[in-house]
Amino acid sequence: MKKLTITITEQNGNRKNITVELENELADWLTTQPEDVQRDFILFEYKAKCVERKETRRTQSLDSSLDNGFDIADENADSADTILTRLSIENALHMLPNEQRWVVEQHFICGKSKTELAKIKGVSNAAIGQQITRATASLKKILTFFDPPV
Repeated sequence: MKKLTITITEQNGNRKNITVELENELADWLTTQPEDVQRDFILFEYKAKCVERKETRRTQSLDSSLDNGFDIADENADSADTILTRLSIENALHMLPNEQRWVVEQHFICGKSKTELAKIKGVSNAAIGQQITRATASLKKILTFFDPPV
C-alpha cells in the first residue's frame, strides 16, 4: 500500500492536505497520469472513505438487513480494474473532438435521447445518430490504442 497526498484549498481559503492509501499497482499507475486526473481520483477516494465512515455508524444485524431486502455488497464492486477502466474512458473522452465529446456525454452520461439532441442542435435524428456512431467508433479506437487487448 502506498499513500498519495494532494493539497486543496477549501471554500474559506484554508489549505488542507488530503491523503489516501492505495494498492501499489494503482498508485504507481496513477502517478503516471496528468495532475488533474490524479487530483480527481484522490478526491473521489477521500470522499468515498468519508461516506464509508458515516455509513459504519448506522448498523443493523446482517439477518435484519437481508430480511429488509438488502443484498450483501460485492467485494469487487469498486475494484482497481473498475476504477482504471472508468479513468481510461474519461481520458479517452477528453481526446475526442469537442463536438463528439458533447454528443457522447449528453446521450450516454446525461441520458438525453437522440430526438432531444437533434432539437438542441437543430439537426435531424439521423444526423445525431451518425454523430453518436462516429464518436463511439473514435472512442473504441482510442481505448484500443492505449489499452490493446492481451
